[in-house]
Amino acid sequence: MTKVSPHLVLGHPLFRGIEREGPYSGALTLFVAGDTLRFDDIKAHLPTCEQVYLGAGMLSDFSWRLLTDLLTNTTLRICVEVGKKKEANDLLTLSLKYPPSRIYIILTPLMMRPDKSVHHVCKHLLDTYVKGRQLGANVGLKVDNGLSVTVMHGSRSYTNLVDASYAEDIKLPIPDRSSK
Repeated sequence: MTKVSPHLVLGHPLFRGIEREGPYSGALTLFVAGDTLRFDDIKAHLPTCEQVYLGAGMLSDFSWRLLTDLLTNTTLRICVEVGKKKEANDLLTLSLKYPPSRIYIILTPLMMRPDKSVHHVCKHLLDTYVKGRQLGANVGLKVDNGLSVTVMHGSRSYTNLVDASYAEDIKLPIPDRSSK
């Protein structure tokens, strides 16, 4: 089996690592999978990162509340990966209220793994990508076939293999909310 990033294997919602894909490859990143974490859960990790990546882990859901809290309380770049039409359109609308350096939308119509595949191959994500580029939004289009990832961003495309380097992410602790 091809090694993939731990957040895809372990089901843990918070990791720190190096972005391996697209125009921000090499950036120290806080990866957030799912929609359960809040700003208070991750704020201690923010000073060590260049960007926050929401929707990590097989196009997991993301928290709109966390996104707005990050936009309000930090100056970090927020990358949001989505594959659903409504979320893509709503994110595009929100992103136009901010400088392109603040929100990067990754539209992902195809993601595959040996044990799970997510297919959103449809015209609406391509339309959203084209519309976003025309409006000046910071938007990319990602295809992940399980062995390699290609991200189109503007007039460039970035392709890399899904290899053992993805397994270098560090699992981060989640604060206990039970006493709050």
